[in-house]
Amino acid sequence: MTNLAKDEIIKRLQQAGIKPTTQRVMILDYLLRNLDHPSSEKIFQDLHSQDSVLSKATVYNTVNILLDKGLVAVLETGDEVAHYDVELHEHAHFQCHSCRKIWNVALPDMEVNNPSLPEGFISTGVQVLVKGYCVDCANSLQV
Repeated sequence: MTNLAKDEIIKRLQQAGIKPTTQRVMILDYLLRNLDHPSSEKIFQDLHSQDSVLSKATVYNTVNILLDKGLVAVLETGDEVAHYDVELHEHAHFQCHSCRKIWNVALPDMEVNNPSLPEGFISTGVQVLVKGYCVDCANSLQV
């Protein structure tokens, strides 16, 4: 991480009211560089080799703080694992059935944030998840 990038991450954390500890900076930097929607477990596995004192609890707690402060969003794919996304603009996701990887995909002309709900229903958010096979898996499976 360059000093400029580190300074920008520290600034983001401070603007959100989060104390920029070394481990919080490292975790947010990881999320900003890894746009493949990692889980807390994946974040821990990848960063633990760089910082052996990093604990799973620190990763989970930091991710929850980042969620609470709106710096990341959670993506639930139905596999009981929360995946995290730093791309906060309106978009959908595509998850491959085979390799389980997740990609951001555009939502042209879809009004997903304004669904027509039955009277009295209250929406707390909308997620669009398209499932299928990525090009690599489709080619290997000849789907």
